[in-house]
Amino acid sequence: SFQYVGNYGDALASLPSDRYWVHNDTLYSSEELIKNFPGAGTYSSDEVAVCGVDAYGLLYADGTLVLQKGDAVDSAYGPLITSSGVVLLTATNKLRDTLDGKKVHKVIVKDFIVGRTTFASFFEHFTNLTEIVDFYKLDARNVTSCESMFASFSTDYSCASLTSIDLSKCNFNSCTTFETMFNSCAKLETVIMPSTTGSLTTCREMFKNCTSLKTAILPFDTSHMTKQGLYYMFRNCTSLGVTPEMNWDLSNASDEYFFSGVFFDCTSLKEADISGWIMPTSARVSNIFYNCPIEKITVGANYHNIYSSRS
Repeated sequence: SFQYVGNYGDALASLPSDRYWVHNDTLYSSEELIKNFPGAGTYSSDEVAVCGVDAYGLLYADGTLVLQKGDAVDSAYGPLITSSGVVLLTATNKLRDTLDGKKVHKVIVKDFIVGRTTFASFFEHFTNLTEIVDFYKLDARNVTSCESMFASFSTDYSCASLTSIDLSKCNFNSCTTFETMFNSCAKLETVIMPSTTGSLTTCREMFKNCTSLKTAILPFDTSHMTKQGLYYMFRNCTSLGVTPEMNWDLSNASDEYFFSGVFFDCTSLKEADISGWIMPTSARVSNIFYNCPIEKITVGANYHNIYSSRS
């Protein structure tokens, strides 16, 4: 089965050039499709939805929020929660501004949606959200910010019921900030992020107060990180027993607070491997493992000019 997502002109500028066919979550050009699947398949002409034009969110009475093309109600999900359970997705709007986020338990991205330019505070107030299905269909290639995307500064407004999230299929190459992205998501245990982060400048407090976090797969491109890049990134992640694998180029770190308190108050952290960090010529690593019961630390070969303060 193949889905065609072409014919939207400039709206498809965020998709890879000429890759407008989808099969098993993978984009193909027409030439690739013919080469890999000659003479086989069922083809659909369903097109993508465009933010500000025909991309909608529909909240049903069972707590399911469906993001889709058009505002047609699907009886398979039951009745809408109320007449106010329909929102037009624009390039920048926050769902909480229209919908009662506390009533959302599940998000399904039904159709491919393009045209978003920010995910800042996008799921804020979704305190009972437990599952997101096919998030990769919500195109992120033009998104410049994921600040507080699932978060707030307390569990009262963060996605405090979310236990896992897989964003590995997303393209965040235009995004500059993951600051406080999951802040205070207290039940979050597993996070899988993509490597397509070519413009990323900061992960400041990205997982702060994620007290259940145990596994984080973070294959980031960090070569553009500068000021406060890792500042308190995992602060108070009290269930984290070992550091994630972090093969990160941090050679452009230019701020004295860049490395401050990265694992501050990670009270279960016993093993730390930061050998994959490519460090700048000189760097201050203040309180990086403060109040951590560290038993073993592995560092890289270029740490000879690193100095610390209460690390």
